[in-house]
Amino acid sequence: MYLVICEDEPEFAAGLAKELEAIFAQKQVKCRICHCPGGQELRAVVRQEEPIDLLFMDIHLGDADGVELVKELNCGNVKIPTIFLSSLEDRVAEGYDVSAFHFLFKRQYKEKLPVLMERFLNELYQNKSIVLQHHDSMVMLNFTEIYYVEPENRNTAIHTAVSCYQEKSSIQNFAKQLPMELFIEAYHSLYINIDHIRKVNMDSVVLDNDKELPVSRRKRKLLMTAVMRRIRNR
Repeated sequence: MYLVICEDEPEFAAGLAKELEAIFAQKQVKCRICHCPGGQELRAVVRQEEPIDLLFMDIHLGDADGVELVKELNCGNVKIPTIFLSSLEDRVAEGYDVSAFHFLFKRQYKEKLPVLMERFLNELYQNKSIVLQHHDSMVMLNFTEIYYVEPENRNTAIHTAVSCYQEKSSIQNFAKQLPMELFIEAYHSLYINIDHIRKVNMDSVVLDNDKELPVSRRKRKLLMTAVMRRIRNR
């Protein structure tokens, strides 16, 4: 996860970065945060051609207007998901005119940020796909379509509601691609999509397609915590 904070108040930027690091660490999502103190620095970062997953954009920059800067950067096929930051309420409508993900008042950021990041991750994963090599063809799957994955010989079996796909890579390598906000290792090398869990028993879970899968006693508490967190934030 690559986050960029464009903010000319260094103390606020540092505080925001610290909160974001704590939130993503709790969710087991790796993130890297870049701070740009002004518009010129942000332009230089965008020119590096590394996709920005989320931009926190101060509307009232010292050397630029935040809304106009995002309009400038969002040209052609480039659309940077943006959360506008402001101490004032006078320009909320302008932020939504450029399809901002959200408008965050600085005085409320610690209170609002956890829920906002939960919503952002949910929408990100819903639109994120993975390409699999299946027999002689390529298959594109959204992570939300995957019910669970498990090792099969030296390969990985990816189970969906309608089919099972074989990926020619080890479960250890494949699991690195799974968003840990959605998937949990419920049993040794068995990763289950939390959103498809309908019932949790003492030593198993039942998915919404009636498939029952084992859960180790050692991992049951972690699984229950993950399920409850997802339910609270839906």
